[in-house]
Amino acid sequence: ASIDERNRMFLSALSFLLAQEKPFTILDFGGAWGQDFFLLKHFIGLHRLERYFLCENKKVAHAFQKVLENEKKLTIISDIQEIPKETHINFIYLSGTLQYLEKPHDILDKLLDLKPDFLFLNRFPTWNKVTTLTKQLRPR
Repeated sequence: ASIDERNRMFLSALSFLLAQEKPFTILDFGGAWGQDFFLLKHFIGLHRLERYFLCENKKVAHAFQKVLENEKKLTIISDIQEIPKETHINFIYLSGTLQYLEKPHDILDKLLDLKPDFLFLNRFPTWNKVTTLTKQLRPR
């Protein structure tokens, strides 16, 4: 596996937690099929992770639940309310997700209510959605 520019930014943002040498918990909001979880698993190892929550819409979460159910420390959720109350989130990762939601600022407020140590917001263009059509292009 190689590290591209997007992965480099993610790992750089995590560098403070990585330097502390204690396990940490990540909430990957809109993390698709967990590619960033696998990046961390490959490059830093699971011993550094306390837990990794992957939050996706119900359809995506359901589709990947069976595929990823044997991954230790990975929990797939479709709503942040599913995170146990006693869980402290150290790092929230948002990359190219919020702009596709109906009320992105409301979601951002709910994420901040989790009181993470760090929130990394990447690829979040803002515009007037009433007059702008958006199409997301993804590799197959």
